[in-house]
Amino acid sequence: MEFIVKLIGSILGPALQLLGLLGVIIPSQTQEQILSPLVSNLASPCVFIPCVVVGTIATTIFYGSLWAEHKLKTAGGITKREFPPNLGRWDKVKNFTVWQASWLWGDLEPQAGNTNTEGTNAYPIFRKLKEDLKNGLVKGATKINGSWRETTLSRQQFIDYSFVVGEKPRFLFFDQRGWVVRRKIRTLFRRDVPNKEALEWRTLNSIQIGYYSYFTDLGQQVSITDINEIILNSLKSGERKAIGRKEVNGLLFHYERIPKRLWKKLKIESLEAVAGEVIYRDIRLNNLEKITSQPNKYYAVIFIIVNFPKWLLDRLKNLNIYP
Repeated sequence: MEFIVKLIGSILGPALQLLGLLGVIIPSQTQEQILSPLVSNLASPCVFIPCVVVGTIATTIFYGSLWAEHKLKTAGGITKREFPPNLGRWDKVKNFTVWQASWLWGDLEPQAGNTNTEGTNAYPIFRKLKEDLKNGLVKGATKINGSWRETTLSRQQFIDYSFVVGEKPRFLFFDQRGWVVRRKIRTLFRRDVPNKEALEWRTLNSIQIGYYSYFTDLGQQVSITDINEIILNSLKSGERKAIGRKEVNGLLFHYERIPKRLWKKLKIESLEAVAGEVIYRDIRLNNLEKITSQPNKYYAVIFIIVNFPKWLLDRLKNLNIYP
């Protein structure tokens, strides 16, 4: 597929340029006499000028990127220390040091620990990572021998951090790889929700507690199963909307909108939505009614205590620990 995309990219620009130039050099009278009406339209400036312009731009971008990539591979960039990463190999790595991640974040192959990052794309990234680690933006990160350089974090920790800073480095996000046009087209059809916007949605747990408080105040006894059924019906009907982080190969990536049609298959289990191998975690919902807006703190404690055994059992089943 990658080869086909590159082949089309290498032909598209020159082909448009050729069409445009034909429209310039062939006289309109000759076209009317010897060429078909379709080709004769090339004589119109409205046709051949856009062809030349778009073709030139496409050719420049495609072959310019190939040349830049070639220089990078052969010379290591201006600093002689910048080489493209072998992402296929790094995809198999689960944990990275901050030093390795700073190079990969800049789309560069990590160099030896004594290599100077100054002058490379890795330098400002390394500085920013250290500052953010110092400010506690990554949970569980600690210095090694008084330095952040060798601090090791999991792939999931770096993915979570990337959401906080609003970036999508290629070594973490597979959808950021490939030809730029294909990435743009793929982005148009995604249902991603920015992290900042996602955090404004209410967690599934807070909605559940809100319903529990509401029905308890009315003197009605409801179980977590009853509450989940109410929420699920509102999602199936489209009355509510939900977002979640879809699990892919054990990792949680974007928050994305969960379409209404999927709720006909999905079931709410604890704080997750599950349908076979499709799993959405960290479910968040829009807030519609006032009854769940101010959950009673006392009821919240009771709700958590009562439903903790069921939550733990569901988690053990998902982890294949409990039959």
